Amino acid sequence: MCVMISKVNRTERIKIQALYVFVFLATCQQITLFNSQYFNLTWIGYFIYLIINLYTYKESFAFTKEINKYLFPIIIYWCLVIVMNYVFYEPDAKLIYAEIRQEFMGIVLMWMMINNIKQDLYKLNNVLNVFVASNLLLVFLYFLNIGVDYNSEGRVNIILNNSNSIAYWFGISIIILINKITMQKNISLYKKFSFVCIIVLFIIIIIKTGSRGGLITFLAGYIVYFLTINKTLKTKIYILIISFFIGVFGFNYIFKSPIIQKRMKSQKEDSSLGGRMPIWENTIDLINENPLFGVGPGKYEMRISENYGFKNTHNELLTILVYTGFTGLSVMLWFQIKLFYNIYKSKFTTLTALKYSLFFMFLIYMITAGGALPSLTTWVIFGIIASTKDSKYINNKLIFNKYQNRYGISKIR
Repeated sequence: MCVMISKVNRTERIKIQALYVFVFLATCQQITLFNSQYFNLTWIGYFIYLIINLYTYKESFAFTKEINKYLFPIIIYWCLVIVMNYVFYEPDAKLIYAEIRQEFMGIVLMWMMINNIKQDLYKLNNVLNVFVASNLLLVFLYFLNIGVDYNSEGRVNIILNNSNSIAYWFGISIIILINKITMQKNISLYKKFSFVCIIVLFIIIIIKTGSRGGLITFLAGYIVYFLTINKTLKTKIYILIISFFIGVFGFNYIFKSPIIQKRMKSQKEDSSLGGRMPIWENTIDLINENPLFGVGPGKYEMRISENYGFKNTHNELLTILVYTGFTGLSVMLWFQIKLFYNIYKSKFTTLTALKYSLFFMFLIYMITAGGALPSLTTWVIFGIIASTKDSKYINNKLIFNKYQNRYGISKIR
């Protein structure tokens, strides 16, 4: 019996470690091997994680009431995309199928994460830590000038990751670090100072990306975090005062940034919103052809490609509407409501404000950018929100004392 328990523990350790490796490689999707889209570091990490979970498929892909409430609506949406793609089949459409495959793989990723984390706050905190470390690697590469390049507007890209993605990832990392500073008990002054320094570095590079959507997403996430954090009024006022002075300095720095000034100037001269307006107008025309169920991704690809070459809508809500109509949008809203309700049920815990913030950051990102659903980072965020109901684990002592029974860690006394 002891041997069986040991084998189970070893398998669980390997699975969760594979998840950490994948999350760390989440920012390396543009580093490809043999020039293959699916043979890059991120997807290699994903497939390793998948293969290990297939070894224990009964546990990793279990259907439970808790999991089905997320899987059911999102699988309905994905199936609706497939159906509408074949109802309005376009034999020459090619690029869109990668997007469909990546969304399915994202759903599988969320499914595995929910089963692997199993509401264990220790594992979840490690996932968050690894995600921040992955983004910190990009910071080091930036200052070492490794894999750094700039587009025609002077916006920074790091190891081929585009500016908007970098800004979005860094915004998430900043909120995670703020949550550690405000909610982690017995945190040393040295750690707080280190986290603040890292936050400053993240903000500097967000500004270097020139991503207005990234800035808006981060600011929205911070405001939601401040409003939902479970602190006394006195503490909130203290945080508000600090935020005000940092904000004044930050906005002064932002608006003096040559990249931001250049983008604001070009925006005033460009009535097409950076080429988005023509795409949105064509997308809305397509939606009007079948507002109830949409026209599928293949027809969208061909119609847009006729005039512009293939481009996404730069607005995920429009993408959902053009692919699956108001039926698909309703199903996606059903999925989002399930995620939101999960956060609401776990109120007043160490991760509640962070989860609210991540949830609303994703909603803003959906409106300000395209390609959110095919991105694996999106499904990591969904997995974090759906995996956690941490009302039982209010402080680190309870977390570690629970965890030591599984992995032999000494109790905290």
